[in-house]
Amino acid sequence: MLAGAWYGARNEEATPVLVLSQSVLAGDTLSKDQLRAAPLSSSDSLDAIPVDQVDGYVGKLLTGSLPEGALLTPSMLTDAVDIPDGTALVGVPLSSSQMPSLALHPGDRVTVVMGASPGNGGAGTELGLTTPGRTWPAQIVAIGPLRESGLVTVDLAVPDESATDLAAAAATGNVSVVLHPQEAEPAQETPAGGETSR
Repeated sequence: MLAGAWYGARNEEATPVLVLSQSVLAGDTLSKDQLRAAPLSSSDSLDAIPVDQVDGYVGKLLTGSLPEGALLTPSMLTDAVDIPDGTALVGVPLSSSQMPSLALHPGDRVTVVMGASPGNGGAGTELGLTTPGRTWPAQIVAIGPLRESGLVTVDLAVPDESATDLAAAAATGNVSVVLHPQEAEPAQETPAGGETSR
Protein backbone atom coordinates (compact mmCIF):
# COMPACT_ATOMS: atom_id res chain seq x y z
CA MET A 1 0.00 0.00 0.00
CA LEU A 2 2.82 2.41 0.87
CA ALA A 3 4.59 1.73 -2.40
CA GLY A 4 1.32 2.10 -4.30
CA ALA A 5 0.75 5.53 -2.79
CA TRP A 6 3.98 6.64 -4.42
CA TYR A 7 3.30 5.08 -7.82
CA GLY A 8 3.10 7.58 -10.62
CA ALA A 9 5.29 10.29 -9.08
CA ARG A 10 7.54 11.84 -11.69
CA ASN A 11 9.87 14.11 -9.73
CA GLU A 12 13.22 12.29 -9.59
CA GLU A 13 14.54 14.74 -6.98
CA ALA A 14 11.79 13.87 -4.53
CA THR A 15 11.89 10.90 -2.16
CA PRO A 16 8.84 9.01 -0.85
CA VAL A 17 8.72 9.48 2.92
CA LEU A 18 6.35 8.47 5.72
CA VAL A 19 3.52 10.72 6.86
CA LEU A 20 0.58 9.93 9.13
CA SER A 21 -2.66 8.91 7.44
CA GLN A 22 -4.59 9.56 10.67
CA SER A 23 -4.11 11.42 13.94
CA VAL A 24 -2.29 9.56 16.71
CA LEU A 25 -1.88 9.97 20.45
CA ALA A 26 1.25 9.93 22.60
CA GLY A 27 1.97 6.36 23.60
CA ASP A 28 0.28 4.79 20.57
CA THR A 29 2.12 1.92 18.91
CA LEU A 30 2.86 2.85 15.30
CA SER A 31 1.28 0.54 12.72
CA LYS A 32 1.43 0.47 8.92
CA ASP A 33 -2.25 1.37 8.58
CA GLN A 34 -1.47 4.71 10.26
CA LEU A 35 0.98 5.60 7.50
CA ARG A 36 1.04 6.71 3.89
CA ALA A 37 3.76 7.85 1.52
CA ALA A 38 4.30 11.39 0.32
CA PRO A 39 6.96 12.92 -1.96
CA LEU A 40 9.51 15.13 -0.26
CA SER A 41 12.37 17.07 -1.75
CA SER A 42 15.68 16.00 -0.31
CA SER A 43 16.32 19.63 0.64
CA ASP A 44 13.14 19.89 2.73
CA SER A 45 14.02 17.60 5.63
CA LEU A 46 16.98 15.38 6.40
CA ASP A 47 15.10 13.78 9.29
CA ALA A 48 12.15 12.37 7.34
CA ILE A 49 11.84 8.58 7.27
CA PRO A 50 12.05 7.05 3.77
CA VAL A 51 9.28 4.61 2.88
CA ASP A 52 11.74 1.77 2.40
CA GLN A 53 12.68 2.02 6.13
CA VAL A 54 9.11 1.58 7.39
CA ASP A 55 9.74 -1.85 8.92
CA GLY A 56 12.37 -0.38 11.23
CA TYR A 57 9.84 1.98 12.83
CA VAL A 58 6.55 0.06 12.91
CA GLY A 59 5.92 -1.15 16.46
CA LYS A 60 7.63 1.79 18.14
CA LEU A 61 5.80 4.16 20.49
CA LEU A 62 4.75 7.69 19.49
CA THR A 63 6.36 10.24 21.84
CA GLY A 64 3.67 12.86 21.22
CA SER A 65 0.16 13.34 19.85
CA LEU A 66 0.30 14.23 16.16
CA PRO A 67 -2.27 15.27 13.54
CA GLU A 68 -3.10 13.52 10.28
CA GLY A 69 -0.58 14.48 7.60
CA ALA A 70 2.32 15.07 10.00
CA LEU A 71 5.73 14.21 8.58
CA LEU A 72 7.23 11.37 10.62
CA THR A 73 10.79 11.65 11.95
CA PRO A 74 12.83 9.27 14.14
CA SER A 75 12.64 11.67 17.11
CA MET A 76 8.86 11.18 17.25
CA LEU A 77 9.27 7.48 18.05
CA THR A 78 10.81 5.52 20.87
CA ASP A 79 11.24 1.90 21.88
CA ALA A 80 9.06 0.55 24.66
CA VAL A 81 10.08 1.95 28.03
CA ASP A 82 11.75 -0.71 30.15
CA ILE A 83 9.98 -1.41 33.43
CA PRO A 84 12.57 -1.69 36.23
CA ASP A 85 12.61 -4.72 38.49
CA GLY A 86 10.51 -4.26 41.61
CA THR A 87 7.90 -2.11 39.89
CA ALA A 88 4.31 -2.71 38.79
CA LEU A 89 2.04 -1.08 36.21
CA VAL A 90 -1.00 0.91 37.34
CA GLY A 91 -3.49 2.40 34.92
CA VAL A 92 -4.67 5.84 36.03
CA PRO A 93 -7.61 7.43 34.18
CA LEU A 94 -7.16 11.19 33.86
CA SER A 95 -9.10 14.11 32.43
CA SER A 96 -7.44 17.14 30.85
CA SER A 97 -7.79 19.01 34.15
CA GLN A 98 -5.89 16.28 36.01
CA MET A 99 -2.66 16.56 34.03
CA PRO A 100 -0.49 19.31 32.54
CA SER A 101 -1.32 20.86 29.18
CA LEU A 102 2.27 20.06 28.15
CA ALA A 103 2.18 16.69 26.37
CA LEU A 104 3.08 13.66 28.46
CA HIS A 105 5.39 11.03 26.95
CA PRO A 106 6.50 7.49 27.79
CA GLY A 107 9.56 7.78 30.02
CA ASP A 108 8.45 10.98 31.76
CA ARG A 109 8.89 11.12 35.54
CA VAL A 110 5.75 12.26 37.34
CA THR A 111 4.20 12.48 40.78
CA VAL A 112 0.60 11.38 41.32
CA VAL A 113 -1.13 13.60 43.90
CA MET A 114 -4.35 12.84 45.79
CA GLY A 115 -6.85 15.70 45.67
CA ALA A 116 -9.33 16.85 48.29
CA SER A 117 -12.66 15.02 48.24
CA PRO A 118 -15.87 16.66 49.48
CA GLY A 119 -16.30 15.34 52.99
CA ASN A 120 -13.12 13.29 52.51
CA GLY A 121 -15.33 10.22 52.14
CA GLY A 122 -15.41 7.33 49.75
CA ALA A 123 -13.30 4.30 49.06
CA GLY A 124 -9.99 4.10 50.90
CA THR A 125 -10.77 6.67 53.58
CA GLU A 126 -10.19 4.22 56.41
CA LEU A 127 -6.70 3.43 55.12
CA GLY A 128 -5.74 7.01 54.49
CA LEU A 129 -5.60 6.46 50.74
CA THR A 130 -7.66 9.56 50.05
CA THR A 131 -5.68 11.87 52.32
CA PRO A 132 -5.34 15.13 50.34
CA GLY A 133 -1.77 15.74 49.28
CA ARG A 134 -0.65 12.12 49.46
CA THR A 135 1.83 11.44 46.64
CA TRP A 136 3.24 8.56 44.63
CA PRO A 137 6.36 8.93 42.42
CA ALA A 138 5.97 7.16 39.06
CA GLN A 139 7.22 6.86 35.49
CA ILE A 140 4.96 6.93 32.44
CA VAL A 141 5.12 3.73 30.40
CA ALA A 142 2.25 4.26 27.93
CA ILE A 143 -0.64 6.61 27.22
CA GLY A 144 -3.94 5.24 25.95
CA PRO A 145 -6.36 6.80 23.47
CA LEU A 146 -8.85 9.50 24.40
CA ARG A 147 -12.14 7.83 25.33
CA GLU A 148 -15.64 9.16 24.75
CA SER A 149 -15.80 9.94 28.46
CA GLY A 150 -12.99 12.49 27.95
CA LEU A 151 -10.54 10.38 29.98
CA VAL A 152 -7.13 9.08 28.99
CA THR A 153 -5.62 6.11 30.82
CA VAL A 154 -1.95 6.65 31.65
CA ASP A 155 0.01 3.50 32.52
CA LEU A 156 2.43 4.25 35.34
CA ALA A 157 5.33 2.20 36.68
CA VAL A 158 5.47 2.44 40.48
CA PRO A 159 7.26 0.47 43.20
CA ASP A 160 5.52 -2.83 43.93
CA GLU A 161 4.68 -1.78 47.46
CA SER A 162 2.84 1.34 46.22
CA ALA A 163 0.87 -0.24 43.38
CA THR A 164 -2.26 -1.34 45.25
CA ASP A 165 -2.54 1.95 47.15
CA LEU A 166 -2.23 3.98 43.96
CA ALA A 167 -4.75 1.79 42.15
CA ALA A 168 -7.25 2.28 44.99
CA ALA A 169 -6.68 6.04 44.97
CA ALA A 170 -6.98 6.24 41.18
CA ALA A 171 -10.32 4.44 41.38
CA THR A 172 -11.75 7.46 43.22
CA GLY A 173 -11.12 9.62 40.14
CA ASN A 174 -9.56 12.25 42.35
CA VAL A 175 -5.86 12.14 41.55
CA SER A 176 -3.74 14.46 39.42
CA VAL A 177 -0.38 14.08 37.73
CA VAL A 178 2.52 16.50 38.24
CA LEU A 179 5.20 16.41 35.53
CA HIS A 180 8.90 16.84 36.31
CA PRO A 181 10.38 17.93 32.95
CA GLN A 182 13.91 18.09 34.29
CA GLU A 183 13.71 14.38 35.10
CA ALA A 184 12.10 13.32 31.82
CA GLU A 185 13.69 11.37 29.01
CA PRO A 186 15.56 13.46 26.38
CA ALA A 187 13.26 15.95 24.65
CA GLN A 188 11.64 14.85 21.40
CA GLU A 189 10.90 17.30 18.60
CA THR A 190 7.30 17.70 17.47
CA PRO A 191 6.40 19.36 14.17
CA ALA A 192 4.40 22.54 13.92
CA GLY A 193 0.76 21.83 14.63
CA GLY A 194 1.56 19.03 17.10
CA GLU A 195 1.90 19.11 20.87
CA THR A 196 4.41 21.44 22.47
CA SER A 197 7.88 19.84 22.73
CA ARG A 198 10.24 19.99 25.65
